[in-house]
Amino acid sequence: MIEGVALYYTDAKVRKLIDRRLHKMSVISANLGTDSTEKEKKEANKIIGSLEAEINNLSPNFLKSPE
Repeated sequence: MIEGVALYYTDAKVRKLIDRRLHKMSVISANLGTDSTEKEKKEANKIIGSLEAEINNLSPNFLKSPE
């Protein structure tokens, strides 16, 4: 198992916090469409980036792909 990802599987509190952020990210992405303006897309990417940073603080390497 990748170091840092193990925390997601062993700490229920961390898992819940990460899952909430992943859910927020998916909702933001789902709400973007072909009719979204560039401003809306940039704002969504900014928020998603912030959520990714929060996830990385909770469990480093969680969002990284295995090599």
